[in-house]
Amino acid sequence: METIGTWWMWVGFAVFVVVAIAVDLLAMEKQGSHKVTMKEAALWSVLWFSLSFVFVGLLWWYLNDSQGREVANTVSMQFITGYLVEKSLSIDNIFVFLMIFSYFAVPEQYQKRALIIGIIGAIVLRAILILAGAWLLATFHWLLYVFGAFLVITGVKMWIAAGQEPDIADNPVLKFLKKHIKISDRFDGEKLTTVVNGVKLYTPLFVVLVMLGATDVIFAVDSIPAIFAITSDPFIVLTANIFAILGLRALYFLLADMASRFHLLAYGLALVLVFIGGKMLLVDFYKIPIGVALMVTAGLIIASVVASVVSSRSGHSTPSRPQTMGRVRAIPPSRNEQRDSDGRLIAVTLESERLPASLPAGACWLVALDGSGHALHALTQAMRLAKESGVPVLDLVNAQPWLSKEASESHLAQYGWAVATDACAILDANGVGWRLHVRMGEAVDSIVQQAASLSSRGIVIGARGLSTTENLLLGSVAQQVIHAAQGVVLVVRAPSGLRPCTAEGSLVNANF
Repeated sequence: METIGTWWMWVGFAVFVVVAIAVDLLAMEKQGSHKVTMKEAALWSVLWFSLSFVFVGLLWWYLNDSQGREVANTVSMQFITGYLVEKSLSIDNIFVFLMIFSYFAVPEQYQKRALIIGIIGAIVLRAILILAGAWLLATFHWLLYVFGAFLVITGVKMWIAAGQEPDIADNPVLKFLKKHIKISDRFDGEKLTTVVNGVKLYTPLFVVLVMLGATDVIFAVDSIPAIFAITSDPFIVLTANIFAILGLRALYFLLADMASRFHLLAYGLALVLVFIGGKMLLVDFYKIPIGVALMVTAGLIIASVVASVVSSRSGHSTPSRPQTMGRVRAIPPSRNEQRDSDGRLIAVTLESERLPASLPAGACWLVALDGSGHALHALTQAMRLAKESGVPVLDLVNAQPWLSKEASESHLAQYGWAVATDACAILDANGVGWRLHVRMGEAVDSIVQQAASLSSRGIVIGARGLSTTENLLLGSVAQQVIHAAQGVVLVVRAPSGLRPCTAEGSLVNANF
């Protein structure tokens, strides 16, 4: 394997990484339970970003002095391009972290610990994968074409999936853990295991760490071939990767409040992967200059970010996460509870403070919540309908999987609130009252039964954006609700707006 890295450069970089992680750990310990502000996160992000360019500056100075300006310029641009690609892909990684933390309602102080452990694991994992990948490419040249084709296919899949959010509850890793280990219903400080009634259980924090690790493995499989399309030098590949990862914790807390503003970034990243994959496929026929690769990569990412900001300001974006993301508020007191014949809690209602003394039957719209951006987009449309109706109150419903009697008693409201806290924050900020109905059971049955019990004015539900094939094979929740409900169902398709349907699926009114 050819590399510009000498033994002392490898050792020096390893020492730097250890010191950087130690500094990050010390900073985290000093903060304690202190909430990380956007200003603090921004300052740390700028620090890590600056260190990356100090490194490439020193590298350029050394290579210019030892191997000439042409080599120094080429290697520096390779590092910057690789760093830019890895940093951009890490943002997509962060959005998944946000969903995992929100789904499990992880307190912020535990998020810090989980992130730093995840970063250390990612560094070790990527070092192994990069060294293995460099050896494979040096030994088997034809793997370049395999990597190139893989990146093109990944880019196309990312473009198709852009705007859709993964269903954490349906994650195969989570399903595997639930099937093979005993998991506690509650956190026990920062412990990964706990003992309940003499039985050893794994805490939700352990599950979160496993899912973060699995997420990083998936993203590493995408990102490492991408940077090998830019350079085959393992020293540049490794340093660019590690610098992109080191600032991940600060970047997470910076983007936690701004995730919805970059809703078009996935499209830019998809094009970057297709471009880089194509570059790798053409390597033996035409070598795209590294300067061109840098300009195309930077241009696509900048264009997608600018387009996201412009779209958000013009009001055409799909709200993926409001500013409360990852910061679950205190659970309001429950007002009504429903139990089965065995005394198990199967439904609970939480209410906002601004509800009127009485609500006439059939006055409120019912909004289905699943924690996705599609549901939040539907909520914004329902909020407008509620205000126009003269009754600024919305009913919200969230379906949870079946829990044991003990777990439902302590955690049914908690799990439902973790999903709905962002939606309720939006309604509170806009002066709209709400009643949150958390039910155990299948989503379609829960939505339809709740609407019937409240005599709701109608159901508002977000489209999940399944492909045509998936809709034919599975049928979306929205489609099933349309056929099962007895009243009006309004299906909101982001970002173009509403597509109202009756229970029979006919168009009622397109002018919203």
